[in-house]
Amino acid sequence: MDGEEEKCAVPMGYAPTSVWYNTDMWKAAGLTDKDIPTTWDQLLEVAKKLTKSDGSQYGLAMADSGWAAYMKGNGTGLYTTDGKVSINSKENKAFLQKMRDFYNGGYAVPGLDDTAARESFESGQSAMVIVGPWEDQAATDKGINHDTFAVPDGDGTYKYADGKTGSNTGSTGLYWWVTSQVGDSEKLPGIYEFFKFYNNHDNQVKWSLGSAYPPNNKTVTADELSDRPLIAKISQYTDNSYIGIAGLKGGFGDIAASLDTLTQNTVRTGDDIQGLLDQAESSISGYLDEYAE
Repeated sequence: MDGEEEKCAVPMGYAPTSVWYNTDMWKAAGLTDKDIPTTWDQLLEVAKKLTKSDGSQYGLAMADSGWAAYMKGNGTGLYTTDGKVSINSKENKAFLQKMRDFYNGGYAVPGLDDTAARESFESGQSAMVIVGPWEDQAATDKGINHDTFAVPDGDGTYKYADGKTGSNTGSTGLYWWVTSQVGDSEKLPGIYEFFKFYNNHDNQVKWSLGSAYPPNNKTVTADELSDRPLIAKISQYTDNSYIGIAGLKGGFGDIAASLDTLTQNTVRTGDDIQGLLDQAESSISGYLDEYAE
């Protein structure tokens, strides 16, 4: 919303993250379906059980950047839905300390970005990874027997716009846009027809099976996605997934970088966490003010 006109986008693809796990490692650790975690703390405990003390296997491959969803699910987030900075809180501090202890315990490889985290899982170095649905094909291509479950909720107090709390499930959203350059030209009817074509039932089945993204059209059933059963499973997680850094008029990259500095220094250094939070609050507050108008 720009205050005068509502601007909409038609979905191209919307993909929630989930936890992908190596089923062979899971079984070897004595874990069963009953051990599927339903809370963030349980996820960390399962990761510990999947870790080998000799360093040959880690429980969880987790990038130490892009934690916006985790900060919301386990704490108070970066800023509230009405644009007030909320990162510097006792809840966020406790979560960061918990994750520092987890990394220092040797249950996750430090210093990974998203690509390296996926490589750790696909190489058999780590038993679990949190990533989008494209991991299904990647793990298959690497010969990793795998399954997936929903990213467990945390005990955070951040309240999403729909009133939910605790969700750690981030998402990737891709959209089709009609720009102002089109205006009322003869191209507009054709664009609308393409949107209808792209999002109709049958084409969304083809899109989902071919792209590994869940379908945009909710009339698509799990049976119709039976050739990709894990994608059908992931589709169930969409309603509990959220864009990590959203609702901004500008400054997305700056705020994301401030968060990454906070989380990377939490994991990679012994710097005082409160001091890191103070710095993050100052920088994020400045960006929120800068882009408020």
